Amino acid sequence: MTAHAMQKQITEAFPASEEIELDEVATPDEEPKAEEGIDHAAVFGLAAKPTATTKPKPKFVVEPAPFPHGINPRWDVAQIATEGHVLTARVQDWSHRKYSTAICAFFGAVGLFIAGQAYLPFLKQPPVGIISALTYDPDTYFNLGGGLHGPYEISWIGDFAPKVGLTEKEYGELVDATVKDLSEHQFDAADWSTVAGLKKAPKITRPEKVFTQWSERLEDGVISLPEAPKHVAIVAHVQGQWGVTLARPGDCLTVQGPIAEGCEDGIDGKTEALSKAAYQVLMTMKPADVAEKEQTDGK
Repeated sequence: MTAHAMQKQITEAFPASEEIELDEVATPDEEPKAEEGIDHAAVFGLAAKPTATTKPKPKFVVEPAPFPHGINPRWDVAQIATEGHVLTARVQDWSHRKYSTAICAFFGAVGLFIAGQAYLPFLKQPPVGIISALTYDPDTYFNLGGGLHGPYEISWIGDFAPKVGLTEKEYGELVDATVKDLSEHQFDAADWSTVAGLKKAPKITRPEKVFTQWSERLEDGVISLPEAPKHVAIVAHVQGQWGVTLARPGDCLTVQGPIAEGCEDGIDGKTEALSKAAYQVLMTMKPADVAEKEQTDGK
């Protein structure tokens, strides 16, 4: 048998098998390749939970009260007359009405001469206490009651100086009830059942009526509700201090006095000075007769 014939017989007896493709096997230097389109972590319940993003709360914004006739006494008038000039003019006006200029000048000159001869070293270096008594900070010059001091523009609240009023616990309950009612009924005060159910129920009124009509209710608290509100202002006498807190649905911010429980601390500046936020809030409640009187005095 020829070699060709033998090869043909072997081929017919043992036909060639189909080729088999083997999966690629990762070598030690290679990482297994993840199958595309399959989230293995999700399949086994190991998918990471989406992180909750906390949306920042919007800030309380208090629109400043408009100045009478658009005149800002802290700026416009200061361009032509400083507070020192104004105070000096007032003293001079008072002295002219009480005493003659000649008598004041005479005794003033004699007094200065005698003092200068006897206390020359003292005059060269006066004590710090006397220097501080002769100077002042216009932002904390006027007594507002309750241990607070502020500028001339807000000095009118000194006429409503705090009495004992609410305890801190009662004040906190008032603020908490207001926030709860706001969350449930928004700014519809007629449905504020929680506030109405307080042992010392506050008065709810418009900003311009807080001090003109309801100042005697500050001992129980007065809620200032604007016509187009974004928040309300709670003003009260709290253990002899001014208490001012802003409230809106689910949120509150104390800007003066004891921090109501659950509220953020919005007090800035010195402890004896009225905070800037409280100044803005209270100026929206400035009585009309006070503004008119200031305009008359300024003419």
